[in-house]
Amino acid sequence: MYISYYVHSSFILLGAAVAYDPSNINKFIIEGLYIKKNHKLKWYNYMVDDSLITFDSLEEALKYTEILNDNLRDNVSLLCLEPDEELSLQLKVFKSVTCKNRLIKEEMMMYHAAISHHSQTIIPDFDAIEIIYNSIKQSLIDQLKLTPYISVFVSTRHHMIIFRDSDNSNHWFKKANLTKKGLELFYRARICEGFGLSRDAHWGESKGEIRRLLLPRANQLLHLASVKSLLADALKKGQKVLVCGGYVFWYEESNLQWEVKFTKDTYDKSSSKTLWNDGSILSKNHGRLIVLPYIKKDGRKISGHTKNAPNDSPAFPRKKDEYVTLPFNMLEGDLMYELMGQINYE
Repeated sequence: MYISYYVHSSFILLGAAVAYDPSNINKFIIEGLYIKKNHKLKWYNYMVDDSLITFDSLEEALKYTEILNDNLRDNVSLLCLEPDEELSLQLKVFKSVTCKNRLIKEEMMMYHAAISHHSQTIIPDFDAIEIIYNSIKQSLIDQLKLTPYISVFVSTRHHMIIFRDSDNSNHWFKKANLTKKGLELFYRARICEGFGLSRDAHWGESKGEIRRLLLPRANQLLHLASVKSLLADALKKGQKVLVCGGYVFWYEESNLQWEVKFTKDTYDKSSSKTLWNDGSILSKNHGRLIVLPYIKKDGRKISGHTKNAPNDSPAFPRKKDEYVTLPFNMLEGDLMYELMGQINYE
């Protein structure tokens, strides 16, 4: 049995992932990965009865895509490909879906952390806000209560984008009619400006900087009683590498303590790699970056390893009899929101 949904008579749906709703970025929608006549994969909005499905929470949206992807698993067989081609396409679909869901999870984690950083920021009074468009003043105030640090705001109802005056933080002015780029600027500003970064900077570099800024926060987690309990439970189960987004809780017997490391993204869109969930990590050095196990385009499985970043000095090597081989486990993203944001895990 298979389920197939079309946006065009020649397009077949092979996978689904979560995205933010451009018309309301406090909600989430589903995007479908379709294959076209020329066997090229492309993302389109997934619709039911010609309507988008929206979700109030990321967790709800992810559960929906999990069920949908289970139902779509056999759709590749509709294409009547050779076995090698079919396996290659399945890997491409898995990689694309995994990458897209990972990105939205990580960005939402950063968003929650940005809000947490400004939880004590004082919001200006309604009358203090200077704006000639009184019709959107209340919605601006409502947004500032949540993200007081933003310098850009969009009103989808009025198709308008407004900016904060750099010389007067309470003065807002219209910049242009609302466009797709304006929506993207607002989405990014809600995250990066919470860390003092420019909304116009390279998005990938900004997120890399946010990971670095959050690393001390991640290390603080190791001292929380609740997290100690979480990690102790993991040790009892034999779990010594817990991965969530760009962070890793790492434990080895020689240190007898947990530490936090970074992951090096092994399923970047620019690569041909796909995360190998059942693989292990062979550490031959004390590098601070972890390359997770991955599967190459030809299906070959590559074990994970540790290394330092390109601009770091070489990672300090281990003696051969001190090499460490560890499996890894993935933490759910909603747990990490709590850990990196409000830290309500208690």
